[in-house]
Amino acid sequence: MRDALRSREDARAKQLKAAIKTCTAMSEGTVPELEFVRRHVALCRPSLYVAIRQAMTRDDLLRLLPVARAVDDSTGNTATVDLVNRIAAQDFQRRAPAIALYRRLRARPAPALAEQGRIIAQLRASGQRDLLLGALVHTDLPHAGFIDELVRLARADHDPYLDEIAVENDARVKLASGRAIEAEASLRQAVQQCAARDVELRCAYLQTTLVQLYLARHRPTEATEVARAALQRSRRAGQYWDERVLFGYLGQAAALQRDYSLMRAYIREPALRVQDCWQTLVDQEALAGAELTDLRFAEARAELDRTPRCDRPMSLDRAQIEAELARFDGAPARLVTLRGELDRVRQTELSPGARARLDAIEGRALAGIDPAAARAALTRAIAAADALAADDVDATKARDLAYRTLLALGVDDGAAALLERFAAAARARPPAGCALGAMIDGERLLVVARDAAGQLAQVFDPHAFKAPDFDARTVVPAALVHALASCPRVDVLALAPLYGQPRLLPPELAWSYRGPAGAPAAAAGQPSVLTIEDARPPAALGLPQLRTPAHDPRPGVGEVILAGAEATPRRVRDELAHTDLAEIHAHGFVDLGISDVSLIALSPDADGSFALTARVIAGLRLPRAPFVALAACDAAYTAPYLHQPWSLPYAFLLAGARGVLAPATAVPDQAAGGFFRAVGDQILRGVDPAVVLRDQRLARRGDATDWVDSVVLFD
Repeated sequence: MRDALRSREDARAKQLKAAIKTCTAMSEGTVPELEFVRRHVALCRPSLYVAIRQAMTRDDLLRLLPVARAVDDSTGNTATVDLVNRIAAQDFQRRAPAIALYRRLRARPAPALAEQGRIIAQLRASGQRDLLLGALVHTDLPHAGFIDELVRLARADHDPYLDEIAVENDARVKLASGRAIEAEASLRQAVQQCAARDVELRCAYLQTTLVQLYLARHRPTEATEVARAALQRSRRAGQYWDERVLFGYLGQAAALQRDYSLMRAYIREPALRVQDCWQTLVDQEALAGAELTDLRFAEARAELDRTPRCDRPMSLDRAQIEAELARFDGAPARLVTLRGELDRVRQTELSPGARARLDAIEGRALAGIDPAAARAALTRAIAAADALAADDVDATKARDLAYRTLLALGVDDGAAALLERFAAAARARPPAGCALGAMIDGERLLVVARDAAGQLAQVFDPHAFKAPDFDARTVVPAALVHALASCPRVDVLALAPLYGQPRLLPPELAWSYRGPAGAPAAAAGQPSVLTIEDARPPAALGLPQLRTPAHDPRPGVGEVILAGAEATPRRVRDELAHTDLAEIHAHGFVDLGISDVSLIALSPDADGSFALTARVIAGLRLPRAPFVALAACDAAYTAPYLHQPWSLPYAFLLAGARGVLAPATAVPDQAAGGFFRAVGDQILRGVDPAVVLRDQRLARRGDATDWVDSVVLFD
């Protein structure tokens, strides 16, 4: 069976290679059969453009006209035929020198970059617009310097294929310059348009670029959705080679969600089909990363040593794996090699976030042998990352890696200094009273505490974990829990994956997770309260109707109630900007097909959207800094990321909320409604939410209210 399957895959690969060879022969004057062109339009189209540009005579060019008609017939326009006719009307004696320049640019091996720059300048001066466009597309020079020119030339001919090239290149330049949101918007629009067409131009490439963006921004749910659509499209178009790439991306998305069994299945599937250096490199690095996350260091080294180099600069992911393994098998020669590779990567076109991440990786690698140099590199990384947007994932990864390494380096600096560093890592204000800092860093555990008397204590265990799984209730040593028992409240400064875990401290203590600082105090005057209840999500979800308990109006409070069909995501987003306290009584659930974390299911808007997701919330601006009570099942569920806490509560803090209360498990309708109502009443009176939560837990002891102990406070 295996041999039969492998034989079938080999046949598909050979057919693809043969088809590509037939298409590319056009540039040397061999015109394929028209029936072949009609069967392989997506493969032959790019070769046709090259052949059109390289045709040295009018007769050579006009021999391609039937092929152009066959290509246009599949697309439903005349763009390629128009291009042939437009060029045929030119003087080929004047055009010939520019054609020679274009041919030289496309020669292999490619000319040196300086020579490529001179060729492009000469083509620009020649006035041969189509040749200049082809040169701009094929050059190895960074596109950032001439992207506007490329886009303008590509769109001038009203050719949908060239339009898609323009969008793809424009998006890549925006990504490289840190403008990821703009890149995503243009790519999403282009993918929606091209996916609606039956004809394949470059839609699969646009989808692949969007997948790369989502993976870089740590958004595995969206990456998986687009990659699966691209995989189906590539199969229909017969673009066999793309399937291997997309399987690899699906594997990376699964790895981000820490589903390593699925990741290995995705990655090993294409590896069994056919060998390709670049794809093998990507796949092996992903496998090494998975082994490292599972704290299987020897296995990670073995996977990494099996990874080919393919004459490419080291990827940031591989560099980070190498830096991590340097703590275990970092022979001096390996470290010298790694630093040389990092310098080589610095010579490439990198975003500011990627450069910050390089510094963090170098600092991580140096931590064991040169702490002073490591601290300098880590400090540079943090300063660079803090200057960038909060949604720059490379910057976020740089910042997280740098702070983890500094915390581990600082175990001899004293608990007070460590608490300050924990606060900086969490983007929180330094705590004034009782506090707890906690970090799991691979196999290492660091916990720091300050009690009510100001006494400090710390525990650092460099070999605390043999596997990545942990029980949050046992992370904080009993002696430190006991020291915090008399505290009026405890500010917890925890890094992922500890941030957001219920029961990190006992329910008898008043405590909260501290997050991004900067929220102003609640507005003075009559408080405004927003209540969302009785939402009616789509019936297809199969969610039971919630039974929110009846409640009396709150005196002296301006209350807005969104219920039934009015409780839509759009209305909720609008009202959140004008409230001081929001109670959201709705279904919460985890659907990784929609969101990386839990979402709130509301009544559908006019466009059918019903989900209030963390990414939507994080993009809001909440000027009144509301306190948000999420009376929804699993609302505190945190994505299994290691570089950043990501959840509905964290998204609300990013949007400007001063605090969020959310359960980490299922909650009963009636009991949850009364509980969150009582908490809200106390908070409106100015009582510390951590104290309110502790008191409500204690008041409900013995009433089958275990779910209350899973409610977590974030502020």
